[in-house]
Amino acid sequence: MGVDLLLVALSGTLLLASAPPIDFHWLAWIALVPALLPILRGSALRAFLVPLAAWYLFDVTHARWMLRIEGIHVLNFGLPVVVHAAYFGVFGLIARWFHRRAPQWDPVTFPAAWVVLEYLRFHLGFLSFPWGILGVSQHSVLPVAGVAAITGVHGVSFLLVTSNTVLAGLIDARLPDAGRPLRRAATIPRRLGACAGAALGVMLLAAASSRGPDAPVPTLRVALVQLEARPPARPGVRRDELFERYAELTRRAAASEPELIAWSESSVRGSIPYDRTLARDLANLARTSGAYLLVGSSAQEKAERERRAPRASNSAFLIAPDGSFAGRYDKMRLLPFNEYLPLRGLIRWPSWIVSEVTDAEPGREATRFDMGRARFGVLICWENLFPDAFRRMAAQGVDFMVSMTNEAFIDSAEARHQMLAMNVFRAIENRVAIVRTATTGVSAIIEPSGRVVERIRGDHGDDVNVRGYLVGEVPLVSERTFYTRHGEWFVVACTGLLLIVAAAHAGWARREAARIGMADREP
Repeated sequence: MGVDLLLVALSGTLLLASAPPIDFHWLAWIALVPALLPILRGSALRAFLVPLAAWYLFDVTHARWMLRIEGIHVLNFGLPVVVHAAYFGVFGLIARWFHRRAPQWDPVTFPAAWVVLEYLRFHLGFLSFPWGILGVSQHSVLPVAGVAAITGVHGVSFLLVTSNTVLAGLIDARLPDAGRPLRRAATIPRRLGACAGAALGVMLLAAASSRGPDAPVPTLRVALVQLEARPPARPGVRRDELFERYAELTRRAAASEPELIAWSESSVRGSIPYDRTLARDLANLARTSGAYLLVGSSAQEKAERERRAPRASNSAFLIAPDGSFAGRYDKMRLLPFNEYLPLRGLIRWPSWIVSEVTDAEPGREATRFDMGRARFGVLICWENLFPDAFRRMAAQGVDFMVSMTNEAFIDSAEARHQMLAMNVFRAIENRVAIVRTATTGVSAIIEPSGRVVERIRGDHGDDVNVRGYLVGEVPLVSERTFYTRHGEWFVVACTGLLLIVAAAHAGWARREAARIGMADREP
C-alpha cells in the first residue's frame, strides 16, 4: 500500500508539473512511468486503482480553480473528477490484459488504448470532459506538437504514452523477478529499439507537418479589444458603461486602420436585433471605425407559439463598415449545467449538483463570415475545446478562425493559460491562424504553426486582467491539413490495431491449445 501511494503521488505530481501553466513539458515523457509499473507486474485491482488515483490527483490539482466558480463546491466538483479518472483505471485493466498476452506489443498497445479512451472523453455528450489531455502538455514544443496536423492531439498523446511505456518496461526488466529473469532481460533490446523507432517517427511526422507555405501568405490587419474586468450586473451600473469601455478602446485601435475589430463573447449586453438602440450604437461605431466589427451578444427570435417566451442564443454578430449587419453565428455546442440542463424532463437533478438552469437556444448551422478579402469562422468558448467541432468549422473554406470566450467568471490566470494551450492545438491541427479574443485575457493572435505571436499585455507584462487592445497581422491560409481532411483516422487506426493484436493472440491461443491436445493424445 505504501509503495502504491508513493507511485500515485509521484505520477500525479509529474503530470501536474508537465501541464500548463507550469509547463515543464519534458516531464510528460516520464510522468506516467510510476503509474504503469503496477500494470506490468501487479494484480488487476492494482492495475485499475493506481492509474485511477494518479489521474484523480492530477485532475483535482490541475482543475482546482473550478472550486472558485460560483455554484461549484467539493461535491459537484469531486464526483465528476472521479468519473473521468475512472477512464484511466479502465486503461490500466486494458493495458494489463494486453501485457499478459502480448507483452512485446506494449509500446503500441498501451498508447493505442490510451488514445481510444482519450477520444471517448471528448464524445460522451454532456459527460464529455476535454480538460487535462496529455498531449496538450507539448503546446509550446512545436516540433512535437506539429504531429497534430496529421493525427490530431491524440497523436501527441500516443507518442508520450509510448515513451512512458518503454521506460516503464526497462525499469520493470531490471527489477528482481525470479520467475522470469531471462525473458525480462531479453525485452531490453526490443524496448530500446521501440524507443528509437518512436523517436524517428516523431522526427518524420514533425518534419512533414511543419512544412510551411512555399510563398509568403497574405495577411489581414485585425484589432483585439480586452477589458480588465466586466462591470458587475447590479442596479446602479448602467449597461452603457460596458459598451463605452469597449467603444473607447475600439476608437483607439481604429487609428491603426485594422480591417476587423473583434470583441469577446458576451461583450454586448442586450438582445439583438430587438434592442434597436444597441443595434444603432454598434452600427455607428462600425461606421466611425471604418472596419468590420465582431461582437458577442445574445440573439433572440420571436416567440414561437408553443413557448411562452423565446429563448436567447449565445451569438456572434458581424457589423460591416457601412453599419449593416453582415452575419450572425449562434453557439452550437452549449456548456452543460450552465447553458442547458442535460436530460431535462428525464432526470431530476439534486440541488447539490446543480441549481435551476435556463436553457439557451443552440445554433443549427456553422456560419462562414465573408469580409470580401477574407472569410472566417467563429467558435464560442466551450466549443473551442473540442477538436472535431473546430475541425468542421475550419473545413468550411475559411482563411482564419476567431475564438471568442468569456473567462471573467473565474479569477484564475492558470485556467486561462490552459484554455490558450488548447487553442494552440486547434491552430496546429488545422493549420489555421486563430484570433483569440477573451473578456479579461488571454487575447492573442496564434499563427497556423501554433506560435503565439502577439497578445494583449499590461504595463507589467501581465496578459490577464489587463485592459487594452492589440493590432496585428493575421496570416490568411485556406489550405487545410491531413487531419482537417480526414478527421479522427488515427483513433480508428488505434482501435484497429488493438483488435488485430487481440485477434492474433486468440488465434495463437487456439493453435497452442490444439497442439497441446494433440500431444496429449499421442501414445
